[in-house]
Amino acid sequence: MSAVVNSWIAYSELKHRKTSLLDFIVPLAEALMASGKLNAQYQRRSGTGRPSKTSRSLLSVGDTIYQ
Repeated sequence: MSAVVNSWIAYSELKHRKTSLLDFIVPLAEALMASGKLNAQYQRRSGTGRPSKTSRSLLSVGDTIYQ
């Protein structure tokens, strides 16, 4: 979180604008999630049966924010 705050301070000084920290964090978080979804690689397993809790939770990452 300190890296985000330091980036916000640098951005505010560079652009000479007063933006709230929240207005800086929201687009940053959305951009990071979008880039993470593009770079994610899921491999399907050819196994049958019930998926583990870990694989189920990884597939739903990011989906809860847009509901």
